[in-house]
Formats: sequence, structure tokens, C-alpha cells
Amino acid sequence: MVKIFFVFVLLFVFACSSESDENNLIKIEKRKLVTFQDCEVDCPVMRFIPKGKFMMGALPYDKDATKWEKPRHQVEIKNDFYMSTFEITTGYYKLCVDDGGCNYMPQNAFDWCMSDFNCETWHIIMTGANENFKIIPGLLPVTGISVNDAKQYAAWMSKKTGQVYRLPTEEEWEYAARAGTGTIFWWGDEMEPGRTYCSRCDSNMPTGGRMPLNLGSYPGNPFGLHDMLGNASEVVGSCFDGDYSQKLEKGNKQNVNCKLYITKGGGVGAPVSWSRVSNRAGIEADKRFKDSGFRLVREIK
Repeated sequence: MVKIFFVFVLLFVFACSSESDENNLIKIEKRKLVTFQDCEVDCPVMRFIPKGKFMMGALPYDKDATKWEKPRHQVEIKNDFYMSTFEITTGYYKLCVDDGGCNYMPQNAFDWCMSDFNCETWHIIMTGANENFKIIPGLLPVTGISVNDAKQYAAWMSKKTGQVYRLPTEEEWEYAARAGTGTIFWWGDEMEPGRTYCSRCDSNMPTGGRMPLNLGSYPGNPFGLHDMLGNASEVVGSCFDGDYSQKLEKGNKQNVNCKLYITKGGGVGAPVSWSRVSNRAGIEADKRFKDSGFRLVREIK
């Protein structure tokens, strides 16, 4: 009898609230889609990242750790957010340039090709009999980009969509790169073939480590994010204030006028140690390195 009554109560409550709950459910599902684009053609694919806590900084046994990656400390990401599934590509970035939202386009977005060969010749030389490999310029991560350039693209995306797009904070970036793991790389403590793309990361490198690859050429991490480590280094919107002891005292500064910003993840031409999740380096706001690119965060309202 009690069970029957309990079921009846549940059905009654569900019937009375079904309309309002359905509306709420739609809102929840809409804001927590696994992947989506704010516009079908011109907007990068974004992926949902749930809020949570993690340990940030170098692990005690990491022999390649620098003093800038210490002390290891707990960080809480208090809000869910979306992050670019892939690094922003030359194709997406060029749309901003063509629309007047971005002032700078690398003189040759594909200047990873040798100066005395065009990309097609470079492709033939580097790939040999590998017919499945082909460089697609519009799918390469845009590189040679500064923090200021990346901020211009984020502002353009915000204006275009009516949503808040920005560079990730260093905390958001490392949280997303770790994706719930607690090792030197997101897959473990040792570099493994077929995981990421950087100098000496993989013996089977289609371009010999001379230029980045098309987005998604390597598997994504447990959050479904690709190339967080390797391919292009990524600038973030936090200030570089030395080691973490100073940041913990001052608090995080994001998207302000920093003397130095931070670059994470290592690039195609960088050594293996730069592709560790905790690795970090300072970069001036207007400095453009050959392998520096970026991805964005889209806030959830």
C-alpha cells in the first residue's frame, strides 16, 4: 500500500510540474551540450567542460619541472564553461581578418613550408608514399599569433555571437588539459607514440616536426579536447608573475594588461618537456612566436 501511494505521489508531482520542468530541462540541456557551434559555418566547435577541483603545478617526481611550476596547489574551477575543441585554425582566424575584426594575419599562414618549396612540394618530400597524409591549410592551427591578436579574435567572436568569448585563464587551461588526470601528461608520466605532435615526441612524424598538423590528427583527451599538448603552443589570458607563490598571494589576473602573459602546451618545434601539462612560460602581449597559437573559452550564462 505504501509503495502504491509513493508511486501515486511521484506521478502527481510529475504531472503538476511537467511543463515547468520541461522548460528547465531544455535550458539545462541547451547550456550543457557536449559540443556545439554558436554559428554553423564561421564559429569554432566548442566543448563543454564541467566545473571541479584539481591539483595544479608540477608533480613532485617530475624531473623536468621548473621552479615556475611550483608549488603544486589545489584550484577550484567554480563555473562550467565551453572550450574550443581544437586550436583556432587559419581558416577561422582569416574570417576575422577579412571582416576587419583582426588587424594582423601572418604574412604566410603556411610559412612552415620551406622558403624554397611551396606547400605541395613540401608535402611530397616529407610524406613520401604516405598517401593518407595531406596538409590542408584551412585546418592548420593559426600560428605566429600574439596575445593581443588572440584577444582581437575573441572580441570579434563575442560581438558576432552576443556571447562572451575570451582566452582561458591558466587555471582553466590546465584543468581542461588534465581532464581529470593527475600525471605529467594527461595519458601518463611518459611520452608515448601517437599521443601528441612535437619535436621528438613521436618517431612517426609526417612533417618531420617541421610544421604543425591538421586539427584533430591525434586523439583527444578525456574531455574530448585535441592538441592541448603539442602542435601549437597556446597563449592564455593570465599574467606570468614568476612561481605560483606570488600568484597565490596576489590572486589570478585574467585578461588585463599584464607585463607578461603565459604560454602553455608546447609547440611542434619544442622539446618533449615543453609538452608537459604543468609547463609554463612568459610571453609579452605583442610577441609573436612561430609556433604560438590559441584556443578560446566561451562563458556559460
